[in-house]
Amino acid sequence: MWTITSILPDPANYTLAIAYADGETLVADFLPLLDKGGVMAALRDPTVFGSARIGSRGRSVVWNDKVDFCADALRLKFGCRAA
Repeated sequence: MWTITSILPDPANYTLAIAYADGETLVADFLPLLDKGGVMAALRDPTVFGSARIGSRGRSVVWNDKVDFCADALRLKFGCRAA
């Protein structure tokens, strides 16, 4: 189980820099996910995307009461794109 220690959203590019407790840092490109629409459509608003926060115990990234991503899932999906 990975734990997120900090995040830095970039609403202009829909990316999120994520730092993990083990020292790994990655940049997650959310644009392909936003293009799918649905619940992700709300993140197209730069203000909403920029409001990302770390969830309970560093185990997720949360935007609102409808969109969150598990720290482990983010690491597995975007880990090959180290910052």
